[in-house]
Amino acid sequence: MKAITDNFYRWGWLVPSVLPLTQLGGRALFTVTVWLYFLWGCAVFVREKVELDRKILLLFLALIVSYSLSIPFAEDSTRAFHKWAGYVAMASAFLFTWMVLEAKGLESAQRLVKWVAILGLAMVAVAYILLSIQIQAPDFTPTQQMREDSMPYLLPFILLFLYSAKTVYLRWGGIVLVTAALMYYVFLSEGRAAQLAAVAAIFVSLLIALRVRWYIAGITAAVVLALVAAGNWDTFIQLSGDEQDLYKILNHVTSHRWEIWDHAIEHAPDWHFIGYGMGNLKFIEDVVTISSGSQGGSQVKHLHNFILDVWYETGWLGLIALCLFVGSVLFSAVRVLQRFNREERMHAGVALASVCAILVAGLFSFSYASKQFGVYLMLSLALLTWLSRQVNPDGAP
Repeated sequence: MKAITDNFYRWGWLVPSVLPLTQLGGRALFTVTVWLYFLWGCAVFVREKVELDRKILLLFLALIVSYSLSIPFAEDSTRAFHKWAGYVAMASAFLFTWMVLEAKGLESAQRLVKWVAILGLAMVAVAYILLSIQIQAPDFTPTQQMREDSMPYLLPFILLFLYSAKTVYLRWGGIVLVTAALMYYVFLSEGRAAQLAAVAAIFVSLLIALRVRWYIAGITAAVVLALVAAGNWDTFIQLSGDEQDLYKILNHVTSHRWEIWDHAIEHAPDWHFIGYGMGNLKFIEDVVTISSGSQGGSQVKHLHNFILDVWYETGWLGLIALCLFVGSVLFSAVRVLQRFNREERMHAGVALASVCAILVAGLFSFSYASKQFGVYLMLSLALLTWLSRQVNPDGAP
């Protein structure tokens, strides 16, 4: 048992940093890795005694419990339970990462940021290699086969890692080249949500982590945003066509998300407090069915907005629990931001930028039960929680 514990503290707790890379190998590889990590972490920490902030811990547990309340009442309870269990396994990254950081301190935080960055760079490299193979297929579809969703989350870690280069030329040259390569891949994927998320990540990383002057960070983000808009302009024109109706224009430009959101708001969930159950949104056909355009009659798996997804599947209790948990961690970090030393502020800036990127993308793309929310958001929140406690251990104002 000692060897299991020692190895987890040595490298096992860093398993979430390799998960973006496993996504390129398929869902099965990712799922197996997450469950092995979860079981390993449980075996270690059931015996460990680590002092944690009780308020944040209770908010995290309340989030997990609130997501489970609708399981007995869901139309497909088995599916709801499986989805919930999978989310718990992913979200355990918050608890296990926080515990190791509390036990091992700043050196562990440095290792976490470094390995997320290194493996993130490896993911970008492998993604380009796979793209060179995939693009030769006659049925190649960028939106289906490219894996860009996790790249905005990885970008802040990569930027900080490159910023540690010894010379100015290596530092800023590496930052520009890697950012351009990552943004180009995201652009080729046609993932507009990921493009917006990457812009948000760049702005927050420059402003907080790298402490670039606010107007330089703003101008840089604005330039990148303008390039994104220019690159998508032909697509917007093509999608909107000759439509004059604003609703239809917005619906085309957002790839029918506007219609999905309109249906969701119009047909409020019957189970207001606990929702329909995780993974059970597909049974609400009035909401998930697209009725217009070439995709008319098809159904979506989720609402492409994490707030609406949480509301529908876990009710008001789940949505409130998520807002309280994430909001509490962010508020605690931002409140003590000026009290961090240089290195702590850089790490906090990276985590804040990653959280912002995931939240921005989640407003237009993936669900609250996705890999991005389940693992990567939790990893960044754990880093923020630990950093906040370094300058404010009692949670006092």
